[in-house]
Amino acid sequence: MSRKRSAAGAPCALTDVPARIAAEIEEAVRRCARNPGGAALAELGAVRARWWRFTDAAEAYARAVPVLRGADRGRAAVGWGSALTGACRPEEGLTAHRLARGWLRSSGEPTTEAEIGAAEALLRLHRPLEAIGSLTPLTRSATALTTLGTALATTHRLDEAESAHRRALDLTDDAFAHNGFGTTLRSHHRHSAAAGEHTTALRLAQHHGDHHAAAVAFAGLAAVSADTGDLPTALTHHQRALHHFHTLGDHRAEALARHHLGHTLLAHHRPTEAATAHRTALATLRTLGDQDGAGTAALALAEALATDGALPEALDLAATATHHHAESGNRPAEAHANTRLAHLLETAGHLTEAAAVHRTAIELHRELGDPAAETTAWRSLARVLARAGDHAEAALARRTALHITHECADPSRRREST
Repeated sequence: MSRKRSAAGAPCALTDVPARIAAEIEEAVRRCARNPGGAALAELGAVRARWWRFTDAAEAYARAVPVLRGADRGRAAVGWGSALTGACRPEEGLTAHRLARGWLRSSGEPTTEAEIGAAEALLRLHRPLEAIGSLTPLTRSATALTTLGTALATTHRLDEAESAHRRALDLTDDAFAHNGFGTTLRSHHRHSAAAGEHTTALRLAQHHGDHHAAAVAFAGLAAVSADTGDLPTALTHHQRALHHFHTLGDHRAEALARHHLGHTLLAHHRPTEAATAHRTALATLRTLGDQDGAGTAALALAEALATDGALPEALDLAATATHHHAESGNRPAEAHANTRLAHLLETAGHLTEAAAVHRTAIELHRELGDPAAETTAWRSLARVLARAGDHAEAALARRTALHITHECADPSRRREST
């Protein structure tokens, strides 16, 4: 969504941005006071959203939309939907974008922005297939194609994702498109190509004075450096990203960047510092109401604490992570968190509890149609049951894992069993 947040007007130095934000928002508030009405409220919402004040932006748009009519109402509803999604309320954001689409269509206006906004909300709601379906027809929009590439990557369709990103870059040479492509390439371990895309994004962002896009590029370069074992470079890029996001006031992006810093520190055997980074990220994400982000940060903090020998707190946080992901509707992440919780319980010697959590993970994997993960979970359950002395149940779990493996290897057997 960062392509919507670039500041209007001439570029300015990062150190000057906080004063500029305050001045632009104050002026928009004064315009509302002088000439109250839907148009002024919508403009106030747009200014706040451009500067990542999403909760306040959503409030202004919520007041503007009911009093506007026609295309103006539709355009304001697009801004409202994006602000709601940015404020970690993607379900409401999706509803607003769908309303906007109807109002724009009835006014004879293009609905592309509403479709893109709805797709972004769907991605935050972990519904990538629906996002892909809505974005596929939008072949003339670079933003839509970049978002489509991101959605395709989440479903592991790398060739299609790369094609979408390259089509976007045929239409525009901007930092948002290059950063999106870099993130997709890194998610599929193409580190050199990912670094190239983020480096290009950084160059373009710095040329245009787009400090937010530069921060995203720094974060991407930090992740690539961490993946390839270059800790000093990774830490430098992490700190640059954090400084940019903090100065700009994008608290969610700052928290996620700090969470990724924690991963880098833990991977390089610095668990105490990693725990501090994850704990700070978790506090911010909880305050923002980002359930999924909080779940990810809580589980990462649990892993860091377990590595550092603080197993009781790690168990509490891993359990908390499963609840956060369940609340967010991210079923794959919920399954993963349950698996990690079960392993931590086993490490602590709580075998009965570990077995129960493994069974929960098995049900989630089955619901998600992931036989490979389900097989692994059955084998983990068998190990825990054997350690607990329940050898008959352990043997049954091993046989179940073997049965699923055979079904996966023989499609005809899988068809016969359905």
